[in-house]
Amino acid sequence: MNFYNYMSKKYTILFACLFSITLLNAQQVPIDFESSGNGADWGWSVFENLTNPSLEIIANPSPDAINSSSTVAKFTALQAGAPWAGCESTHGTDLGSFSFDESNSSITIMVWKSVISDVGLKFADPSNAALVEIKVSNTVINQWEQLTFDFSPYIGQFPQVVDQIIVFPDFDLNGRTQDNIIYFDNIVFGDYVAGPISGCTDELAFNYNSNATIDDGSCNYTEDGTIFNVDMNCTDLDFDNVYITGPWCGWCGAEDYNLMTDSDNDGVYNISLFDLSGNIEYKYMIDNWSDQENLVDDMVEGATCAPITDYVGYANRLTSSSSLNNDVYGSCSPCDNQGPIEGCTDESSPNYNPNATIDDGSCGDCNETATINFNVDASSVVSAEYDNVMINGSWDAFGDNNEFWGSWGVTLEDEDGDGVYSGSIDLPAGDYEFVHALSGSADGWSGWGVVGNAPEECALGISPITGDAAPNYYFTAECGQTINLPVVCFGECSTCLDEEIYGCTDVDAINYNSDATVDDGSCQSCELVTVNF
Repeated sequence: MNFYNYMSKKYTILFACLFSITLLNAQQVPIDFESSGNGADWGWSVFENLTNPSLEIIANPSPDAINSSSTVAKFTALQAGAPWAGCESTHGTDLGSFSFDESNSSITIMVWKSVISDVGLKFADPSNAALVEIKVSNTVINQWEQLTFDFSPYIGQFPQVVDQIIVFPDFDLNGRTQDNIIYFDNIVFGDYVAGPISGCTDELAFNYNSNATIDDGSCNYTEDGTIFNVDMNCTDLDFDNVYITGPWCGWCGAEDYNLMTDSDNDGVYNISLFDLSGNIEYKYMIDNWSDQENLVDDMVEGATCAPITDYVGYANRLTSSSSLNNDVYGSCSPCDNQGPIEGCTDESSPNYNPNATIDDGSCGDCNETATINFNVDASSVVSAEYDNVMINGSWDAFGDNNEFWGSWGVTLEDEDGDGVYSGSIDLPAGDYEFVHALSGSADGWSGWGVVGNAPEECALGISPITGDAAPNYYFTAECGQTINLPVVCFGECSTCLDEEIYGCTDVDAINYNSDATVDDGSCQSCELVTVNF
């Protein structure tokens, strides 16, 4: 045998083997969901989860010493979804192809769960042949925990080369009693040493992170963190829970970590948030967004409590980390600056007003409702896109003591085609505010497509309940009363006929306009001329 050819073949075979091993272990790990890392831009697919809501990549909602990373994955396990609902990466380029060996068969994953249940991991090859999933349960709730999975029994087992990871975040064969939100992050294979970890590196800070290798400026030297107090005593809303939210948690809804509490039952709800740095944008809301603060009117009137605003659609509060914040829900004014509220203070009376601070002598036994008849001339504003006219107001729109200022409050009809839309509602005695509104295909029939607020000369001005600016129409209904509100032009204080109409007002002119109220100098006269033939 030619020694040169023999050695060439030997080294060629060895090179091919080494090249193959390199390809098989080209894993894109760790899966940390950071923009500069792995997982955030993968083609994750959700399966067996009813409508299969997408896997979300969001800001870490609860950074702590276990997991201080910036972004994580959010999986919503629907109550009606299968117990094994989960998500999977795209075959091939996402995770890359690899085989299990001693260096990568121990896998860790960080999870944040509100319930105790199994987390499952599974791997598949390009033909979808898969290893049996391994399940490990979390042991704590509402905080980050690292779980470890031992895949060493699968070393050398079929399928040996896998290229897809499958995650079952809430594998509960007993079934779910609600939708569960699970966050997971930092899936690490074997002895991989993670890159730099951001966090507070100052041991004197209350939020010192012993795992952090890079200081991110988040060190908090206030033991109680950033403190938020919101006074709910001046709102007439019925609610169960109060929450704080903002971009720092992806405008989170009803989670445990942003739930505020009132331990002394004084109507002021509190929360302390840690690991927040710099400027903090926030607002308050109740019962998973059933209502939220609206501070636009306050800012238009010159208030300063919600500087992040466009003065039309949103107005959000702003503070700094490690600060103490005392707020009033839905208002920039303190409760005690909103003035006395007159009404019935007798709790046994059918017209008892829980917000009243001064009894106005209106308490009584009358159980009759008042009838309010609305009349709005909408002839100049109704169109094919906005073909529904309605009144939305401060009453209980659906009779469930839950939805005040609801859409489609009173639907108005124009039965005689004269452009005046009318409708009625029966209400308990009390003070009410309302606006005109149009809705239709242009706004998806939301009930709030075009809003006609009251001009200043006929608006309430300042709400006696909230102290907020109230550019709304208003009336006071007494027991058993019938109120016939006059016809007004949409969004105006008077009838449409009261608007100035320009034209010729000279009755002797050939172009006299009987509808004109202001002469515009256009009058034309015709002189008699005698013509002889």
